[in-house]
Amino acid sequence: MNAPVKLDKCLNIQQVLGLLDNIKLKHFSLPAHTIAELADHERELYFSLLALLLLAGGNISANQHRLLQLLLPAIGLTGKLPALMARAQKISQEDLETGIELLKEKELAKTFIVDALVLCRLEQPLNQDQCRILAELVALLGLHQADMEHLAQVAALILGLPQTEELPSDFNPDPLKLDCWEEFLYRELTAEHLQAGIHNGYWRVSAPLNIDFPFVVNNTEVYFSENGRLNIKTTNEIKINNTTFTNPVIKVNGTENLNFSLYNCTLKGEYSTSKKTTALTLNKVASKFEHTDFETKNSRALRIIDGSIEINECNFNNCGHPDLVGGGVSSRTNYFYINKTKFSKCKAKIAGGVRASHAKIKDCHFKSCRSLYINECDFDLEDIEKSVSYGHNAGGLFLDYIAGEHDIEQCSFEKSSIKIKSKRNYDLMRDCKMLDSTLAVNDSGTHIYGQRHASKITNSVYLYVFSGSSRGVPHQTWWDDF
Repeated sequence: MNAPVKLDKCLNIQQVLGLLDNIKLKHFSLPAHTIAELADHERELYFSLLALLLLAGGNISANQHRLLQLLLPAIGLTGKLPALMARAQKISQEDLETGIELLKEKELAKTFIVDALVLCRLEQPLNQDQCRILAELVALLGLHQADMEHLAQVAALILGLPQTEELPSDFNPDPLKLDCWEEFLYRELTAEHLQAGIHNGYWRVSAPLNIDFPFVVNNTEVYFSENGRLNIKTTNEIKINNTTFTNPVIKVNGTENLNFSLYNCTLKGEYSTSKKTTALTLNKVASKFEHTDFETKNSRALRIIDGSIEINECNFNNCGHPDLVGGGVSSRTNYFYINKTKFSKCKAKIAGGVRASHAKIKDCHFKSCRSLYINECDFDLEDIEKSVSYGHNAGGLFLDYIAGEHDIEQCSFEKSSIKIKSKRNYDLMRDCKMLDSTLAVNDSGTHIYGQRHASKITNSVYLYVFSGSSRGVPHQTWWDDF
């Protein structure tokens, strides 16, 4: 039996915890502080004033020290903590006067107060000395009692402290220049907030939220946590303007005559591939999107089950899930119009860009959209049938049918192939360009254009007019599951 190992020294737990802290600090950082663009001496003076208030509270705790270690890089003062704390301990009247003038001139007074309250109230209320110094600074900065009550509420929100009175629904943190604390400014979104109308601020959806009334949202950021869902079932009108949704999962069901609009919005996020997620689902809704960007990695961006949809001047980038049909847009409606919209690097099981029953598409651009079911082909102008068969991968666009003449007009497809199940004896496209892409049409009995042309340009295949039959790629029932 082996003898027990004899240790010369006991494990230094504090040292191990310190090393783990260093690793956490290395992998977690705060966004850049608003003063990060100021001159070095101005940033140092700003921090010295913060340190002055912090030191008035006595010994700096371990948690306060960690927060300082996170804050310094955000300000652009990495590694300067000892020197700045020493300067604060010996601060001069000239430094105080210059610092106060700096806060006034740069309109940083309220930003400074929030920073100070966050640092000083991290573990306990301000002591008497801190309160006296803060009161003098507030007076010299020209702030009022109402200002301080409001700033104290904001600091409490960042710290997660209970508040005697909630911030108003129209609270806008932007004038306070709190970029550094943005992550901590999100408030839980409720039905009451939406019913009152939201016109700015940062909001979080942490659990399923069911809404049965119309509402308006403007100039807002909404973050969805892992279990956050927004389920809407109502009539009349929903308007959303200048709003950013992060990791959204939104379902909208119209009960009667519901109009839903997105203008100048962003829907973005990075989702788990283990969940077959769609960021925005619409059913029985008349919807209109303009100047809106979608970037929903590992999630289908948009699904329309029934109703009508008009998309103007939008962008779909890196959208789609490998096990869903239609990466950017999936649409079953017969009233689907897309104009001046770009699809780039979208993916899906099939139809990385758009999978739809029918669509009117004008002046749209598809680039590097792909289906994971069938890979893009190696183009071979000598074997046209081989190239055509790969068009059934429908990397860019997959439509069931063309309902009218020139339903696809003035569009470009680059490494984004097209599949059309039926043309119904209509011409298919007009003034379109295809680069390293193929077009597959089940019904190829009539001309797509009046002429056909294929030419080779710098080792790429440029297919201006190209069609073919569906042989070689059997129909899959899941193609219609969109």
